[in-house]
Amino acid sequence: MMILSTLSVVFALLLLIVPDPAFATQMHTHSEGILVHQVGHIFFLISMVILYVTIHGKALQNERGWRAIQLSALFFTLWNLDALAVHFLDNQSGWIETRILSIWEIDVSTVSNALHLTLIYYVMRLDHLFCFPGMYFLWRGLSFLLVAHEYDRGEHIDLSEMTRSPVSGERSQMVRNSDTTDVRSVDIEVKP
Repeated sequence: MMILSTLSVVFALLLLIVPDPAFATQMHTHSEGILVHQVGHIFFLISMVILYVTIHGKALQNERGWRAIQLSALFFTLWNLDALAVHFLDNQSGWIETRILSIWEIDVSTVSNALHLTLIYYVMRLDHLFCFPGMYFLWRGLSFLLVAHEYDRGEHIDLSEMTRSPVSGERSQMVRNSDTTDVRSVDIEVKP
């Protein structure tokens, strides 16, 4: 057991000392790789459209958590459309040629030297501007739904809604009793 632990530490140190380059971009060099990747984007796109329409159809967007999840589905839909277009320009159309110059530089050229196509391609490569908000709204939506579920079960005390009494310095909060539908105030002593 001691040998395994020592080997694990040595291996971890070697990874820290002698790392390999980890590039953030994945290039699809062969046609079957990009086609499978594009089909994955299409399935994800269809799933997000169905989720958006379902939330709207059942009027769930009136709840805070579902509204955030619906926004997430919208951003993921936009991200998939953008990614499909960029992959098409990158790998299938032949209109755009890219050359990686270094880890910080990439050369983008078009077949007809069209500046507008180069600029459109460059802006479309910023797909994280759709993906990140999608992930954020999904996280927020799930958080809101979890808090609502815990509150309905009487398990949650939301510390952000606590107020400090100006006279005694104690904190007071409204807490739902899990056995009844009573809502009562609880004083919590705060020690500095």
